[in-house]
Amino acid sequence: MSSPNFYYLNLCDVVGAHRLTSELVRLDRLPEEKSLEGLLLLQDAWCDHDVAVYTPKYFKLGCKVRFVLQLVVSYLAIVGSTMF
Repeated sequence: MSSPNFYYLNLCDVVGAHRLTSELVRLDRLPEEKSLEGLLLLQDAWCDHDVAVYTPKYFKLGCKVRFVLQLVVSYLAIVGSTMF
C-alpha cells in the first residue's frame, strides 16, 4: 500500500475524486497516429476474443445434448431391467 502506483479516494469527496481521475486519465498520453503494428495487434486480439466467445457456446451445446442422451439411455436401461 506504500507503492506510488496505489491510489485511494473518498467517494464523498466529489471534487477530490474528479481531480484524481483527471490526473490519472490523461488523454494527451495517446499517440498522435495509430501504427500498423498496433492495428494488427488489435485485429489479432479481436480474433482471439471471437474464438474465445464462440468455442464455449459450441461446447456448451454439445454437453447439453450428451447429457440428454445419457438421461434417455439411463431411463431406457431402468425400464428395460424392470420389465424383464
